[in-house]
Amino acid sequence: MALLEMDNLHVAYKMRGQGVDGGVDQWVDVVRGISLSLNKGETFGIVGESGCGKSTVAFAVMNYLGAQGKISKGHIYFEGRDLPLLSEVEARGLRGKKIAMVYQNPLSSLNPAMRIGRQIGEVLEHHHHLSPPKAYQRSLAILEKVHMPDPASVMKRYPHQLSGGMQQRVVIAMALISNPDLLIMDEPTTGLDVTTEAAVLDLVNELKAEFNSAILYISHNLGVIAKVCDRVGVMYAGQFVETGQVQTIFKSPSHPYAQDLLACLPRLDWHYQRERLQAIEGQVPLASNLPKGCVFAPRCRYVQEDCLRERPELRAWNDRSSRCLQLEAIAQRRDCSQRHGSGGVDGFKSRGEGGIVEARATSQTLPLQRPTAQSRRWHRPEHQKRRNLRPRR
Repeated sequence: MALLEMDNLHVAYKMRGQGVDGGVDQWVDVVRGISLSLNKGETFGIVGESGCGKSTVAFAVMNYLGAQGKISKGHIYFEGRDLPLLSEVEARGLRGKKIAMVYQNPLSSLNPAMRIGRQIGEVLEHHHHLSPPKAYQRSLAILEKVHMPDPASVMKRYPHQLSGGMQQRVVIAMALISNPDLLIMDEPTTGLDVTTEAAVLDLVNELKAEFNSAILYISHNLGVIAKVCDRVGVMYAGQFVETGQVQTIFKSPSHPYAQDLLACLPRLDWHYQRERLQAIEGQVPLASNLPKGCVFAPRCRYVQEDCLRERPELRAWNDRSSRCLQLEAIAQRRDCSQRHGSGGVDGFKSRGEGGIVEARATSQTLPLQRPTAQSRRWHRPEHQKRRNLRPRR
């Protein structure tokens, strides 16, 4: 049995009525038909644009939907127990102990009036009933495990006295201190610089190997998903449009939305004078005003008449699952393009073929950039001698 399993999950929020008199409040499904399974030691990534419902899935697992949200249909099983049916007391026993979550903004997740040592130790005192001295020692040890510089000093500081990367390490330490079976990470590297982001991602891989935890990783960054995840679900307008292995999806995406997401990634050989960065036209539709047929039809390049009438179901396609009525036609078109040497659908090459996935498989090694005429002149022997003779300031 899988550690975490979602079966046809629907999540709804109460929308206020429209009109002068306020109208009648109604429940609108913002997440529809999400199904996935996650085993221990496995990382499942959810990727998509903002407003697709990624964080709502995480909040449904944690039962943090609030009074205006509810699970309208489906089930969430954790270790065989249906989470929505648990009482609040039973849910508190799981949160923080067996299920932990790392939120987008670490500063807003920490108590500004409590020192870091006290906040981390509180988790152990509540769930494991440790004494304050023992909780302090465990807290110090977990900060060292997440490579926190000078952990003893950090234990005495307040959240606002830490940098963004240090705050993120504190939140991750709080989530891992109880050795949870399931770790939910909701865009944990948002707002961090590239160097700190790389350090946090390396830390996630190290801790997953050590604790054998299952990780549900939510992000809009395709490069991050490629680095830390085993399987991925591409989400659009509250539903999965494609799911499968990371290598498979990134190398040859089948759904038009997944193709467009990868096409938006800049390449290392991109130059602004030769080509423009690609973008997906339009916006994600509102949950209360979805198109009649395929929800991606208004933005799709391959839209046909039946796409405007019929809403496709998620179906098995080769070695992944995809939600599209034109999969056969798109695959045939891609084969024709590749035979004529264009390298992909409509002439664009999947960024995963020579970029993200390849970098992941080769330990993040990147190809050398081609030298320009300016760099060739600068590295001639006469220029090297002239540069070495420059006086030091």
